[in-house]
Amino acid sequence: ELEVENADGVPLTDVDIDLTVEEGFFVDISNGNLAFEPTPTPGAPVDFASAGQSITVSTGDGTSTIFAVNIERNEGFDDDGLVDDGLRATAGAATDVHDFTWTTNATPLNPRDTNPLVVELSDDQESSILPQARAGDPAGSGQVVDYDVETYDQFGNRTSQDLTVSDNTPLADFFASGTSEFDLTQPAITAFAAQATNQVLEVELDGSVTNTYADDVNDSSFDPVNPNGSLNQAAIQVEEDTDAINWYDLDVANSTFSLTQQGAQTVPVGTTVTMVFTARDQEGQPIQGLFVDFLRAGPGNEDDDSCNEDVLNSCQQTDANGQAFLDFAGGSAGNANVTVIGYEDDGTRIGTLATDTVTFGGTPPNPNPGGKSPINPALKGKSQGKKDILTVRAKKANGAKVTLFRIVNDRRVRVASGTLNSNGVKRFAVRDTNGNRFSAYQAVVAPTSDTRRGTTQRRTLR
Repeated sequence: ELEVENADGVPLTDVDIDLTVEEGFFVDISNGNLAFEPTPTPGAPVDFASAGQSITVSTGDGTSTIFAVNIERNEGFDDDGLVDDGLRATAGAATDVHDFTWTTNATPLNPRDTNPLVVELSDDQESSILPQARAGDPAGSGQVVDYDVETYDQFGNRTSQDLTVSDNTPLADFFASGTSEFDLTQPAITAFAAQATNQVLEVELDGSVTNTYADDVNDSSFDPVNPNGSLNQAAIQVEEDTDAINWYDLDVANSTFSLTQQGAQTVPVGTTVTMVFTARDQEGQPIQGLFVDFLRAGPGNEDDDSCNEDVLNSCQQTDANGQAFLDFAGGSAGNANVTVIGYEDDGTRIGTLATDTVTFGGTPPNPNPGGKSPINPALKGKSQGKKDILTVRAKKANGAKVTLFRIVNDRRVRVASGTLNSNGVKRFAVRDTNGNRFSAYQAVVAPTSDTRRGTTQRRTLR
């Protein structure tokens, strides 16, 4: 409704007003209050007649006038379900602007005629052999299967609608956001299974309806001149089933495990070496999230235990490539024997998975070039809700700058930096961008006047 007043606030009559709208259109209500399309037919979705984006209205003998605005297809809905619009009214030298927002974040008047609900596998999946996927704890070696859910109205606009999700087996489960999506960077549904089973997900839209033109219920006649008297709203069922996920159990006996060193097997004393453990299951897939403990004996009296097996959160987990890493330096001549022990998701010891030997010999390098001492920084971490908590320790390097990296496609991406405190400790809290997936981190401690540059081992979190 639109009203025109003079400078004293007195409503005026018989005023012509020019109206324009930026995104939507004015509904043609010239035929009385009939605002529908010119040639409606029974069974067709309700639609409105357009009078364009500019009209002129008059208050006539009254002090106000009524008009209607609608919107149909607009690409602006497709990213967040919102389109900002503006309505401008001009009468003589007077102008007023009204800003408002259209939304498709609700059940539409009518769903799209075909495929109003689209449930598809997300582009980024942990399993490379779908429909097969590995069962188990998703926080451990079990995989997840992610789905995107899109919904559309009768004009082809993306919508956000409430969903009900169910499946067919008690041996599997799922997380669901509860609504269809605009942003597909996070899945709407994440499925997982505790043990081998076949899982089918059913996705249904809540409260779906159609609004169509219908024959008159009294005499089965349809009057296209007055379709307002023959409208029908009906509840409908809109649902889609996924293809079955074939979950399989991890068979350790038929999986393959290896431990290798990057570089030569014999290196000079004092050289830092990197051991790479790789795990693949019986189907050839990398085993991501497997808990592993590196045990090192030698050279000489040197030894190392990378984690406390009683507290698995302190143990490394294999990354998306099924790999975990151990970096160490041999301080004397001799052999370093490295063993990798594996653990089930529930902490049960699997046993020895792989072994390798590195030989340190020859002339040791200067351990303190330029008068600076080497450091051996450590990185620990845990997930807390929507944040990953990472702690860097380098006792000798208090005051040093430390940079934290996230490993993305085997490349380091800087996520935070800071300074080690007087105890050589820096704690970072970074946003978890991977949801229920794994994230791998590594930290680099810059050199100081007394210490050399140092790099931590990789730490994988879910």
